[in-house]
Amino acid sequence: METTAKTAGQLQYYAEEFELIKQKLGRTPNFNEVKCFSGME
Repeated sequence: METTAKTAGQLQYYAEEFELIKQKLGRTPNFNEVKCFSGME
């Protein structure tokens, strides 16, 4: 499953936050990684 800004939005992320996660990882995160970031908030 490809993770997109829309997927991140469904997890209550703003597009800017999703872009920041991508920058930190140096790639597009997978769904599990996005969920992990969600749990860190």
